[in-house]
Amino acid sequence: MGHLFEKACIRCKTIYPATREFFAKSQRICKACAEKAAIQFPETVTFYCPSGHPYDAYSVTTPTKSFPYVTRKCKTCDKLAKQEYRRTHSTNPTPEQQEQIKEYRRAHRASPEYMAQYREENKEKLKLQKSANYQKHKADRLERSRQKGQEAKQLVYEHYGNVCVCCGISDQMFLTLDHKNNDGAKHRKENGKMCGVNMCMWIIRNNFPDTIQLLCWNCNAAKQFSGLGMCPHEAERNKEAA
Repeated sequence: MGHLFEKACIRCKTIYPATREFFAKSQRICKACAEKAAIQFPETVTFYCPSGHPYDAYSVTTPTKSFPYVTRKCKTCDKLAKQEYRRTHSTNPTPEQQEQIKEYRRAHRASPEYMAQYREENKEKLKLQKSANYQKHKADRLERSRQKGQEAKQLVYEHYGNVCVCCGISDQMFLTLDHKNNDGAKHRKENGKMCGVNMCMWIIRNNFPDTIQLLCWNCNAAKQFSGLGMCPHEAERNKEAA
């Protein structure tokens, strides 16, 4: 296994041989020439790095536009050296270094005018990036959203007693939020879409207003369609109390 290099072998001048590997130090040389050189000049040819790792395709860097010259490099030794450097040089900055980092970021932060111009000039590109990113993380986002909604619902229901204030049923599957003053339509008109998770989040942001209560679906529907402004259960209790 080898790499295709842009330049010919320095010995046989063959351009793009099928298999070419680095064997002679700091030289581009094909495998056939390297084998011959190993016999004629064994002191100039080495098949292993100083640490004993073999020079193979993995140990040869591929050419790029910014660095067209191919050099032989033991990537195993390089990886170990980087790990040792990270171990000996702490990546946790001191408070002074953190302030320096913040100051640097503030000084090199793009201006709002530049960002607005960039977004205007790259609308389609940003739209495609946003769509691709959403599709990539769609499942995780939906799961996090579902969990967040369940946590908000649990918090709200527990605050309001987790029980229907009219009939006393406590199964959450039968419970729903209700506006005590029958002003739910006005509330939704003033605050936009207010149902489900959005309603629970609004309640939490507004510190659990006392104008909200828990009713079961039967009592809530009866309150709406009875024409009494209250659940028939409550009307009957008021009549008996009177």
